[in-house]
Amino acid sequence: MRNEGAIVTLSETASSIAEAVGGGSKTAETAARLLPMLERGAIYIDKVAEELDCSEKEVRDAIDRLRQYGAEIENAGKGTLKFRYRRTRYEVETDWRPGKSLAIVKVGDERLALKVEMTHTGYRIRWRGADMNVMLISKRQAQYLSLMPEKVAPDTSKLLLCPMPGLVVSIAVAEGEEVEEGQPLATVEAMKMENILRAEKKAKVAKINAAAGDSLAVDEVIMEFE
Repeated sequence: MRNEGAIVTLSETASSIAEAVGGGSKTAETAARLLPMLERGAIYIDKVAEELDCSEKEVRDAIDRLRQYGAEIENAGKGTLKFRYRRTRYEVETDWRPGKSLAIVKVGDERLALKVEMTHTGYRIRWRGADMNVMLISKRQAQYLSLMPEKVAPDTSKLLLCPMPGLVVSIAVAEGEEVEEGQPLATVEAMKMENILRAEKKAKVAKINAAAGDSLAVDEVIMEFE
């Protein structure tokens, strides 16, 4: 069986949405409006994947898991999923199949064109510039997930990271040198364009990890500061 559940778990708070998709308040508003539709559309997308990849019994098991969340399945025919969720009746239609990067999903009277990419936990769905990571897990898995400690992002305030895969054209400073805010530190060429990386604040260069001619991956350390 391709995955162990068939339900979408997404944060429904505006702050979490904004943090998840980035792009400021406009993107957050777009994501907030899209959230309920994504929730229902992704449920159907997973139903289609289960239908093609699993046995008939496993498909029934997946639908049973949907019922754990209060979804009353009325019809799960080919191309259409009708169900009641949170006291509201929904009808979802799509011709999407696993492997296709574009999903045309009709939720009620609204038609959505979603870009779909499979991930190891579910799907990444894009709509009007808003990226949503949709996790498909069972109710029990969701309960365990809520108990997991929050992963703290590493402190990169004293590092100059390569913002994109590219070639180091030049390093403009030396180890031990004090730099001012806005001062050029390095130049990286990517897609035939040179990008000048500047100091975000006053600092002292502690170590230079890259040299002209080096090919760097995204987020690779170019230099360190004290």
